[in-house]
Amino acid sequence: MTNGMERTWPADAFDAVNIRTGGGQIIVRGTNDDDFKLETENSKNQHNALTINQSGRWLQLSTRARNGDLKLTLHFPRKKIWLIDFVTRQASFRAEDVNAWLHLMLGKGDVEVENCRGALTVISGRVDIKTNNFIETEVPERPPQPDEVVSETKVTSAKFPDWGKDDWANWGLDVGEKVLRKIFDTSENAGQKPGISLKVARGDLDLQDMEARYCVIRSAKGNVTINGGRISGLDINIAKGDIEVDSCIPAGGWNIRSNHGNVNISVTPEVTARLNASTRVGNINSSVPLVKVTRQGPGAWHGGRMVGTIGVVADAADKVPEIRLSALHGDINIRVGSAPGQYPVKPPAPKAPQPPRQPAWKKVISYKTPAEVLEALSEGKISVEEAESVLDDLGYWKKTT
Repeated sequence: MTNGMERTWPADAFDAVNIRTGGGQIIVRGTNDDDFKLETENSKNQHNALTINQSGRWLQLSTRARNGDLKLTLHFPRKKIWLIDFVTRQASFRAEDVNAWLHLMLGKGDVEVENCRGALTVISGRVDIKTNNFIETEVPERPPQPDEVVSETKVTSAKFPDWGKDDWANWGLDVGEKVLRKIFDTSENAGQKPGISLKVARGDLDLQDMEARYCVIRSAKGNVTINGGRISGLDINIAKGDIEVDSCIPAGGWNIRSNHGNVNISVTPEVTARLNASTRVGNINSSVPLVKVTRQGPGAWHGGRMVGTIGVVADAADKVPEIRLSALHGDINIRVGSAPGQYPVKPPAPKAPQPPRQPAWKKVISYKTPAEVLEALSEGKISVEEAESVLDDLGYWKKTT
């Protein structure tokens, strides 16, 4: 048996939504409406009741419902950029067509983000992340955080993140948040800087068609796949897992490293970039001519290091993106594709507005005689059609039909 409710608020009633739940399914959607709408579905267990509180510029939603006991659907008007702050033990989170800074902290679960704009921050013990067509944009600063009720739930002494099902079920939200911050060496003010920041202990990341000025990825175990899009600054460092970047435009410097795993990168033919690849135990395979460097750089770990250039650099002094690839135990594979990418290498420059064309009637009143009209025509001040129109208005020229 389930029950639910529906509530609405004007879009200007608050700017940020804080969601704290033990588990469940959270769905956020962007709409063209003027009001924010909340829909809930949960069990009739009184323990799972949703608490709603509005404080300052925040709307706070909290419940102890566990995974499967709760479904929240939040409809956000797209006319403004929101802050969505989500903390949970175990849940699934999906965002569709919303303009927001998504700041998510999960013990475990899965995250899907599609057709969204704003910023994305994910900190999790175990999560799979999928994004499609995410565009990073400027987001407002966080409003002042309201006071929060501290849970007294005790956490077990099991080693994180290898907890079992019961350990996760007893995980206190406030305690778990501090555990995640400690694991990722994150201060209490973490995530104050927007952008794309994905830090997970375990899980696979699949990022499709992402446009970002800066994207940082940290993972202890899992595979990272980036396909399409354009990223100015990319910083990936994973302990164990494969990294694959395919047809993504490097609009700035990239630093990609895997301690145990292969690094595969494929770029489109219009890309120009400098390459710096190094590995200790593994091979470097490249369709781009590379030169072996005997003097090791800071990322070579005393192993093989090769450098080269994708495309043609007209001037050595030109500022060209650098792609640094590192694999401690694993192969590095570099390939230049034959098909052009979906995204331009550089964002298109905005076109300068054209000055408005002078209306023809303003020229009519400037000429009093046919001689003045012919003189203006000879000097290129007016066109033949405009001269005919002026002479016609003056009664000296009658156009045939």
